[in-house]
Amino acid sequence: MKSNCAVLWDLDGTLIDSTQYHLQAWQETVEKEGYSLSREQFISCFGQRSETAVYSYCRQDLDLFDAQRIVTNKQLRYREIIRTQGIELVPNAKTLLLELKLKGWKQALATSASAEDVEMILGVLDLNNHFDTWVSAEAVKESKPNPEVFLLAANRLKVEPQKCIVVEDSAVGIEAANRANMKSIGILSSHNTLVANYLVKNLSEITFNTFEYLINK
Repeated sequence: MKSNCAVLWDLDGTLIDSTQYHLQAWQETVEKEGYSLSREQFISCFGQRSETAVYSYCRQDLDLFDAQRIVTNKQLRYREIIRTQGIELVPNAKTLLLELKLKGWKQALATSASAEDVEMILGVLDLNNHFDTWVSAEAVKESKPNPEVFLLAANRLKVEPQKCIVVEDSAVGIEAANRANMKSIGILSSHNTLVANYLVKNLSEITFNTFEYLINK
């Protein structure tokens, strides 16, 4: 049993392939505000909280009221897309979640998504019993690449950072893991490379032994 070890999972782009949904919601929302958003601009901030990314997607001197309004509109559009089109776990995600739980590893979601988004997705995917805890955007003061979200998750799990493995697809998420002194697995779904301890194209390239190897490395 590995009750002293944990896996901290990112959500968007890691466990679910929601990147295109977020891009669509952001593009439609900011276009109504008179801005344009390329995929490259979007990816450069993917993994950050919406409250942070909105200033890059629109403009740096955006009024706080307008920023909050735009973020709210984007989140409403994103949830509408999910409810309309549905969402699924990426291949092999469910197998890994179940095997880690069976082997006694603790698991947490550590995401820049809002609590409402997390609750909706966990409900849609029937994953409420798979995680020991989850940390959303509202729980931290600083978004990734600040390590706060991962350190808070580890603290809630009562696991030392050195015994945690972060699974992430974003550059800011991997940087946050590195700053938290945690091992990391980088999923190359949106980037050509990441500064992680272990790189894969998708979760199908990972087995339970991958986590065992990394934690003992």
